[in-house]
Amino acid sequence: MAAEHRRSPARSRSGCAVSEISSFDPEMPMAIEWPADSGSQELSSIMVGFAGPMRQDRLTVLTRLILAIPHFISLLVAMIATLMVIVGGWFGALFRGRLSAPVTEYLVGYHQWKARLYAYLLLLTDKYPPVGWRDADYPVRVAVRPGRLNRLAVLFRLVLAVPALLVEVVLVLVLVVIVMPITWLIVLSLGRMPQPLYEAISAAARYLARVNGYMWLLTSEYPRGLFGG
Repeated sequence: MAAEHRRSPARSRSGCAVSEISSFDPEMPMAIEWPADSGSQELSSIMVGFAGPMRQDRLTVLTRLILAIPHFISLLVAMIATLMVIVGGWFGALFRGRLSAPVTEYLVGYHQWKARLYAYLLLLTDKYPPVGWRDADYPVRVAVRPGRLNRLAVLFRLVLAVPALLVEVVLVLVLVVIVMPITWLIVLSLGRMPQPLYEAISAAARYLARVNGYMWLLTSEYPRGLFGG
């Protein structure tokens, strides 16, 4: 029998509901739905859904960084093209007030790819992420709804993003130096991540995804609040 998907909707600062998916059946698609009463059609936002803590193969936990090497290499190669797309998209958004459809499609796919890899490295799932832009069913899903952008905010995007980037640097340091070594030992011993720890690391992964989306002009919504919806 298919696992029941229990959703406890949270609400982002943009007013968009975010579904936290507490169980995941690999045979059932995991979807993120935009609420019909989300307000302005021009509102852009990023939502991240997580399947919740599940049993993990201790061997894949032990060798997680090694298993992720193909992704590191692929993303490094793709980053060259991505930087060119971001620069081109910045000029386009500066004049048009929004990203073009091809640029948006490329950056959304790249963003989803990185978010899945972050989740895999942070031990939020042991299901190996698909390489590339394929939006396959996965225990971690990212939905991006681009919209109109403020041209002045686009012009000064790097300056405006400094506070969020500083938070991101501190967050990554805390994760790498303190949280993940302890988490790695816990998951290696228990075969799964405790729910409170999973929720905390999920919040960190969600914030990283929103900072990236803001930097890449996929949203005009500032990534406020590390533990926001």
